[in-house]
Amino acid sequence: MPITINGDGSITGLSVGGLGDGGIVDTGSLANGTVIQAGCSAANTLSQVNTSSNDYTDITGCDLLFTPKLATSTIILAVNYHINTGAANRNASLRLTYNHSGINQTAMSTSQDGYSINNAPGAIDTYGSLFYNQPNISTTNQITYRLQMRSVGASGTIYVNRRPIRIMAWEIKA
Repeated sequence: MPITINGDGSITGLSVGGLGDGGIVDTGSLANGTVIQAGCSAANTLSQVNTSSNDYTDITGCDLLFTPKLATSTIILAVNYHINTGAANRNASLRLTYNHSGINQTAMSTSQDGYSINNAPGAIDTYGSLFYNQPNISTTNQITYRLQMRSVGASGTIYVNRRPIRIMAWEIKA
């Protein structure tokens, strides 16, 4: 049978061939383990932020706003950043947090206190990455992913350059 694109935009002559109800591909038709969607924080032109506090401080202006399609999905997250400890014997810690309606800002990992960088011999000026797996997210509300930083033990001022920061997310059907 020939395939015809009709004037109203409909297509005739196609067979469903394993597609979901109605012959359309939707999230219900996709196999488990399929990437449903991906997102990346917007490019930003924000400059350096710093802290000398032992308490975590939000790094604003580079958040990722991500709305899951399915509450049962797993979200895989990757973060790229640039950090500088400014001098010797300073320790920096970064962590990723999330929140959505119904919960407060929560650290992604409760088994560790962020990602710490210790630099006894001299200042560290480096790029780094963080990776997270957030299974069974239990929401389809928009989630805000945000980085936080702190100077471990208030050991001195540390710096994060926001320009290259990217928070990336992939929603995986579970």
